[in-house]
Amino acid sequence: TLLERSMRPSASLKRLVSFFGSDHFSCRTFEHLWRARNELGVSLHCVGPPAHLPRGNIEPVATPLEQLAQARELQYESVRASDLPSWKPPYERQVDDVLVTASYGGMIPRGLLDRYAEHHCLNVHPSLLPVWRGSAPIERAIATGKLDTGVTVQTLSPDAFDRGLILASEAHTLEDGAMYAVARDQLANIGGDLLVRVLQQLFAGKLTSREQDNHKATIARKLRHQDSRIDFASHSASQIMQHHRAFSHRHPIWTTYLDRNLVLLKLDVDANGHVGSPGSARWDDGRQSVRIETIQGDLLVSELQLTGGKPQGARSWWRGHAISRGHKSLIFGT
Repeated sequence: TLLERSMRPSASLKRLVSFFGSDHFSCRTFEHLWRARNELGVSLHCVGPPAHLPRGNIEPVATPLEQLAQARELQYESVRASDLPSWKPPYERQVDDVLVTASYGGMIPRGLLDRYAEHHCLNVHPSLLPVWRGSAPIERAIATGKLDTGVTVQTLSPDAFDRGLILASEAHTLEDGAMYAVARDQLANIGGDLLVRVLQQLFAGKLTSREQDNHKATIARKLRHQDSRIDFASHSASQIMQHHRAFSHRHPIWTTYLDRNLVLLKLDVDANGHVGSPGSARWDDGRQSVRIETIQGDLLVSELQLTGGKPQGARSWWRGHAISRGHKSLIFGT
């Protein structure tokens, strides 16, 4: 009813921040907003995708943001991005209300954005826009070795992702060798602090903005399973390791062996490995690993998994697929 829709989380607070998100980046960003809620004078409301049913599960699993909202005893609205054009916010909007997205995963339609005042629809994006526009900016930065990155708070555009006005940004250099999850958390912490500062400026009437330089734009396209496939003939061991750190949280690094996909779960690099035949593998007893040659350096694999099988330690796997068949070496990726 209209009466129910007009009820806000806290009648004593003037502004409502509707936070759209889904994953761990969303959660860590939101935590900064949660801690600053009293200082900002806001109440909070979360929106995100509904629970999903992972393969092999009997019960649906809530998104990390929904779990966090439940822990904070906040209302969580389950809304698919495809349903947003017909979705109505549960509260009557007031002039200072704000909509924030952080890794929500969908376009906010113009009809919803138009309900808010200018500069009151914000996005926290983990790159220095216009560099790495798109859904996988952290992964692409790590995979390409471009560790000088950062976070941007921008306005939301109704026409395209990551084309808004820049309200604030902060540079950050990722640690060399950092896995995706570490980089994600570092950038989310920066993004959360940046978001709080932007809201302080917005509510004080001191917010400034600037256009993006579209000539400097690069695209961080969505991750695909094929991105994690290893080509030993065109990538060095160090480059493969970068891909492992960037992609393995979503799609573990893989190659092929005897027409089956072979996932490489635990990796290390010997940058001084001799250049021989890329894809050629042998047992390294000293490192207790399968040593695979690349165009530069060797990849050392200590845990593997063939499609349809279970993860195996390198020694057990090598015994079953090489020693038992009288082979001293194997070829991967053919």
